[in-house]
Amino acid sequence: MNSEKIYITGGCGYFGSLIYNSLKNHYHNVFSIDVKKGSDICCDLTEESEVKNLSKSIRPDVIIHAAGLKDIRICEENPLLAEKINANSTLYISKHFGQSTKIIYISTDYVFDGKKGNYHEHDIPLPSTEYGRTKLMGEKFLFKYTMNSYVIRTSAIYDKNSLFLKYLIDNLRKKSPVDVYVNVRYSPTWINDFIVALIKVIQKSYSDRILHVSGKTVNRYEFAKLLSKIIGAEMHLVQKKINIENQFLMEDLSLNCIKTLSVLDNKQTEHELALAQIFND
Repeated sequence: MNSEKIYITGGCGYFGSLIYNSLKNHYHNVFSIDVKKGSDICCDLTEESEVKNLSKSIRPDVIIHAAGLKDIRICEENPLLAEKINANSTLYISKHFGQSTKIIYISTDYVFDGKKGNYHEHDIPLPSTEYGRTKLMGEKFLFKYTMNSYVIRTSAIYDKNSLFLKYLIDNLRKKSPVDVYVNVRYSPTWINDFIVALIKVIQKSYSDRILHVSGKTVNRYEFAKLLSKIIGAEMHLVQKKINIENQFLMEDLSLNCIKTLSVLDNKQTEHELALAQIFND
């Protein structure tokens, strides 16, 4: 195992805990930072005084900043709260840890507007949601105050407990039809592929500081059909629907990862293979 001291913000949340538990298999010294009880270190990252005090008591080799307010609807209804959690926390971590610590900031496909898709690492972000706007603010703070830092943009992380998969499985196993959008394209990302890429960024330095780590592009209907095949559900239960009501599911938020795959010497697992591994283990 490796001896780097790695701290994961939001380590008690869904995504943060996936990262935390995965890295525990590779590193001796992995710690969670969260405002919630049960974390290794309790700290409110939206309070600069707390982050400053924390910087005096720990000496991380790497901080993986996965904490954030990810509920898009809540961000829209509370833009100042979204800014406080997504942007300000990144500002304070960058200011008080950025000179001595490698910081890996987990960002999102929502920094783009979702109108054209196939977004490259060098494309100019243009968010159309408060969630995307505040995550982009975090990216800018990171690069303003740090040198040894990386932005990893990802999309719809999935494992056996992800909400979309659980929704589909619960209904398909009850033989209930599910309407799934055929006009919403994205790049769902298997957690195992993400962790492989993340470990490479932990272990090495790269000249590219913005990385896209995601799965292959599909629409939500195609993804649901793959899942139904893997679990042996009746295929006709997955029914096409056109999205006209959910403004937060964009037409095409797909990420282009070709450059990052080359930089990291990484790969994308086919969704069918990933789903088979998840549900056949």
